[in-house]
Amino acid sequence: MDYSKIIEHDNLVRDNSTGAVINTDKSTFEDIKRIRSSNCSVKQLQTDLESLKHELSDIKNLLRELIRHGG
Repeated sequence: MDYSKIIEHDNLVRDNSTGAVINTDKSTFEDIKRIRSSNCSVKQLQTDLESLKHELSDIKNLLRELIRHGG
């Protein structure tokens, strides 16, 4: 493969056959992977928390019904 350096960007090269710009900084790539992975975990935690809120609300409503009807 034939690459050309991009002026003023030490970590970027251009693939001469496709025109694609490629980041050659492996640590940046690993950082991006780590951030994306943690974002997925945060989204799952948010989903789980919302589910727990709904379940707790259902339990509270059932308890209110029991108390109201002399349960």
